[in-house]
Amino acid sequence: MSERKIIHVDMDAFFASVEIRDNTSLKGKPLIIGAKPQERGVVSTCSYEARRFGVKSGMSIKTAYKLCPQGVYMHPDIRKYEKVSEELRKIFYRYSFKIEPASLDEAYLDVSQTADLFSGEYNTALKIKNDIRNELCLSASVGIGYNMLTAKLASEEKKPDGLFWIKNQKEFNDTFMNRSIGCLYGIGKVTVKLLESYGIYLISDLQSTNMDFLTSVLGSRGYEIYLACRGIDEREVTPFYQSKSEGREITFQYDTRDFKLINDTIINIIKELAFNLNEQKLWCRTLTLKIKYRDMHTITRAKTLDNPTNSSKEIYESILRLYNSVPKNQPIRLVGVSLSHFCDSPSIQLSFSDINLSQKDEKFNRLVHELKKKYGQEVIKDPLDFKR
Repeated sequence: MSERKIIHVDMDAFFASVEIRDNTSLKGKPLIIGAKPQERGVVSTCSYEARRFGVKSGMSIKTAYKLCPQGVYMHPDIRKYEKVSEELRKIFYRYSFKIEPASLDEAYLDVSQTADLFSGEYNTALKIKNDIRNELCLSASVGIGYNMLTAKLASEEKKPDGLFWIKNQKEFNDTFMNRSIGCLYGIGKVTVKLLESYGIYLISDLQSTNMDFLTSVLGSRGYEIYLACRGIDEREVTPFYQSKSEGREITFQYDTRDFKLINDTIINIIKELAFNLNEQKLWCRTLTLKIKYRDMHTITRAKTLDNPTNSSKEIYESILRLYNSVPKNQPIRLVGVSLSHFCDSPSIQLSFSDINLSQKDEKFNRLVHELKKKYGQEVIKDPLDFKR
């Protein structure tokens, strides 16, 4: 495979930074985006001032309030962040048409064919950073790598507002050989403890193990880690226009069995995804639930609907049935929901007596969506809020 040039852009405390940009009175304050202290839910993100108190993404909002009662707590304004994300993509497209968004605030760019037009990959990354700062008044941490793995690791090196380049496998080894195994993306606390029980503490220790050992200890993930610790990643950047699904996942700060916390997190994700579907006037056929357990074992459950939907209530009811079908034998580390098989109409067979009712429902749903879009998500109570 020819040498690749991959850039990973990761916005710094994105939701919080957008709110601070738009309301300068929040500057310097510990800002927590997610639920309000009197509500159930988790922290979506927070400012760096809040992080100094120990507040982190995925943390229960009640824990966050205990750590930082003087913080400013806000609900996320997803539509606002989506608009900024759209502006980010416009910037990215100046430098490459091969772009894979990982979330609203994170994306991979394959600049293998375009970097020379901008005096190389380093100058390309620098131009992207400067465009984001000058045009959007936001900061980004940017990593350059020879594959997606190393670009992601590079973007973590100098946060916030950093720029780092891992040019080749030798530089990967020089940078990471003496680092803890926990710095590798995808190796969580439980896996770290398991590997440490075998005397594996550093990336160099991990490299000295063979693949058979890792797969015997970690299953199929052992092969992924065997490659990752050597800086090997053959994944291709998948352009946005080829994306066939939309989803979001949340990693809890602590592994949990608390159904209320898990349920609230699922509701928040679904509300965001359903809003996005309605904004794009799309309906989905397939709903997928992802669960990652304490031991990093991951399972997915999917449901394909007879009739497409973009209703948060219908999506939630199907996802809840999927959640009730998964094992509960250990605490949950991560929960995610994704939607796929999109279409631009409900495409259902209606009897004549149903047509008028369906049209009224659609008009009502569009009215509700436009009100939320104009005045914010909280202007009208979502049916899911009664499921909490």
